[in-house]
Amino acid sequence: GVLGVLGVLGVLGVLGVLRVLGVLRVLGVLGVLRVLGVPVIHHSMRTLIIVLVICSAFLIIPVSVSAQKVFSCDHSYEADVKVFVAKYTYEADLLVYRVKYSYEAGQNDGKWFFCKYNYEADKTIYFCDYSYEADLIICFVDNSYEAKWREKSMQYLMY
Repeated sequence: GVLGVLGVLGVLGVLGVLRVLGVLRVLGVLGVLRVLGVPVIHHSMRTLIIVLVICSAFLIIPVSVSAQKVFSCDHSYEADVKVFVAKYTYEADLLVYRVKYSYEAGQNDGKWFFCKYNYEADKTIYFCDYSYEADLIICFVDNSYEAKWREKSMQYLMY
């Protein structure tokens, strides 16, 4: 039906953008401008055209980015994800490093920033008392390079 046609058009649109980006990489900026029929023009105008092409690519391709800003709530029914903190790293689905500033928060890679208010957070979590109550088992680590998913099948919980 209509949704199938829209899906096919969406895929073709993404493939077209990827093809343009591939051409940009292979031919270089000047080559792309020649392929598009744009005469060799002043450097600033050429830069403007390139910026517009790249920006339009980002508008067409949906990007799913999820920063790991979390808020710890007081009741399990308020939470997006129920979390249990394990004692040992081998027990955890996710190894979490707590960052000091929100701009250090990762992209679903285990670097969490704890927000002061729930409206600042991307995910609201509740810390459970027992592992069987939890959706996700985490273990806090001391170094940012240790933060990672041990059980990748659970990653969807933090998107």
